[in-house]
This record gives sequence, structure tokens and C-alpha cells, in this order.
Amino acid sequence: EVHHSLVGRKRQIHVANGAGRTRSGVAATQTKRAPNEGKIGQRDASAVVVDTDDVAAAHAAVKKADIVFFGGGAQLRLMEALNRAKLVPAIRKRFRAGAVIMGVSAGAAVLSRVMLSGRPKPKALRKGAMKAYRGIGVLRDFIIDQHFVQLRRLGRLTTAVIDHPKLVGVGVCERTAAVFAHGRIEVMGPGQVVIIDARKALVFPAKRRGRQAAKGLTIHVLRQGMAPFKP
Repeated sequence: EVHHSLVGRKRQIHVANGAGRTRSGVAATQTKRAPNEGKIGQRDASAVVVDTDDVAAAHAAVKKADIVFFGGGAQLRLMEALNRAKLVPAIRKRFRAGAVIMGVSAGAAVLSRVMLSGRPKPKALRKGAMKAYRGIGVLRDFIIDQHFVQLRRLGRLTTAVIDHPKLVGVGVCERTAAVFAHGRIEVMGPGQVVIIDARKALVFPAKRRGRQAAKGLTIHVLRQGMAPFKP
């Protein structure tokens, strides 16, 4: 299994090297909380922990990983650590080679190319109110938002989607997973996944910080047990 120990503000990579068909995994996390322990992965795999500051070891771990997992915290700080170690291209390469990439909370937000962080300024539904940060980009055609219903982020994600109408917004509730596979999205867990799609909408021009306007946005609310959704 991949065991992860979070120590202070330290970013860590956690590596599992298994035998036979057992998968190896890498987990990148950062936190301000006190040390704690958890585990992800499969049986019969041993875990080795390397720091992102050890660039050579981090690249070696990602290069052979079948699973790459990103923990929660702050997505800007997580991306800063990954960029500092120059790991983003290596993660994309593993994804193209068939590795499973997953994340929780901030770790989910970093998966899209356009990454969200913070609140809309000055307010939601204003052009440019949600600054577009650069994420890892393994989900190039989507904008991922997390804690979606719990933190009332419909306005935040809608603002970003209207600014980037070629991308599909995906809002994921807590304790819930949106599984992307074979061009479809499947929901797992007790919550919901909200899809906001402006690809066929008529988006009206607006000045920076001006009021956004669009006709024909589509919203889908998905839950576990439904057939996988094709965006």
C-alpha cells in the first residue's frame, strides 16, 4: 500500500513499489495540520517516502508509478512544489502512458489545465473575476471544482466556464468521486457531480469585470448509479 505521512508544511512524494501485478503509486500532498497517517493503493506494495526537494528521487518515482495521487491543502502551493521540482511534464507523460491520476480537494483542482483558486473578484458572473491559474492539465477539456455544494461554488465555476466556454465545468461534492474514463464521467460516492457546459451556448461579449451574459448553458446533476455521462 501507499502510506502517507503528512509532516507540518512539508510537501512529500510517497512511493509504493509492488511485486508482480501490484501497482506502484506516487502521492503528492501538503498540509498545515499536525502529522497523521493514511493509506491508499493495493496490498503487497511497500512504501518509500521521498521529498519533492529531492528532484532526482521524485522523478524516478513518478517515472515508474502506475498511480499518481494528489492530496488536499492549497492548490497554488501544491502546483508551486510540483513546478519547482519540474514534475508536471513527467506526470503528464505517465498519464499518456496509462497511469491513473487522481486527487482529493486541492489535489482534484490541479488536474485541469485551467485551475481555480479563491473567490471571484469583485463578485461572481463578472468577466475575469475568477483568475485562471495553470494546473497540471491531464484533464485538458475540463475545469474541476471541489467541495462544490458544501461551499456553494456554483457561481465560481459558472463564472470560469463562461470565461472559457470551450471547457466543461465539473463540480464535485465532498466524499464523492468523478471518474473520467473512455470519454465518460462516472459518479462514485454519496454526493453529486454537477456539469456546467457552455460549448453550445451563446456567450455575449463583456468588458473586463463587466457582467457576464450567456444563453443556452447546460447543467447536469449526476449521482451514483446513473449511466456514465458523456460530456
